[in-house]
Amino acid sequence: MHDPDHHLRDNPNMVKNNARELWIILSILFVFLLLNVCTATAYPFPAGDECMIAEPAINFVHGNGFQVRFSEILALYSFILVPWIKLFGASLLSIRSANILCSTTALFTLWLAVKRLGVITSIQWRLFLMFLLFTEFGFIFAYRFGRYDGFGCLLMATAVLLMSIGEKQKRRLALSILSLLVPWAGPQYMVA
Repeated sequence: MHDPDHHLRDNPNMVKNNARELWIILSILFVFLLLNVCTATAYPFPAGDECMIAEPAINFVHGNGFQVRFSEILALYSFILVPWIKLFGASLLSIRSANILCSTTALFTLWLAVKRLGVITSIQWRLFLMFLLFTEFGFIFAYRFGRYDGFGCLLMATAVLLMSIGEKQKRRLALSILSLLVPWAGPQYMVA
């Protein structure tokens, strides 16, 4: 496995560059999160599947039990929404913010994975990768709706990050534990 930190102890400029890159990526992702949360209800119009995904969690929070219809099998993500809704309410902004937060965390996790694995060694190209990812139309569709897509992206990014664990047994254990969460994101992620 590639060890991204093996040169850090000997090169103070590299430490400074890594710290600068971290602050840049955190700043960009903070603006990304803030901008999307502030405009979450403006676009797109609410969709039926957003309501179906949130409905079981909202019912549970209001004391009506956790009812999931067969057609809402993907609503297992709703278990994760329960504490979120208890904390922030059941508004469209709240439901979409949960997905936006998952997507933002997924972007950070993927950036970290790419860096640790040494897939892209240039700071500029890693930042360009992040720009491409959060402006790509399919990803915009995934994080702007209050569905389970952001959680799925976070799980897949975490799987890539776990591949950077050097010791084979620890890596397998971590990936096995993560795989238990994959059905919560939706069956479409199980093939990954």
